[in-house]
Amino acid sequence: MDDVNEKRPHSTVTEDDLRELLAAGPDSCLVLLEGHVKVAEVAGDGLTIATRDEVAGRTGAKPDRTRLSEVAAELSSEIRLQGA
Repeated sequence: MDDVNEKRPHSTVTEDDLRELLAAGPDSCLVLLEGHVKVAEVAGDGLTIATRDEVAGRTGAKPDRTRLSEVAAELSSEIRLQGA
């Protein structure tokens, strides 16, 4: 990966995280691991933030950028509320 496209560690949920999760396999989930948000193929490592199905239910079948941004903000808020 070059520096421009390199995914940097982050502790809040982004639209890109949600796009990656929705494009992943059916058992995928968004997790917080060692203070960083990432997509995992299965739950188990880190704190599960949301499953692919949960996010799909919140965003709808064809989410636009606004809806992805809203859901990302909601999930980031949930992380903060859990003290993570």
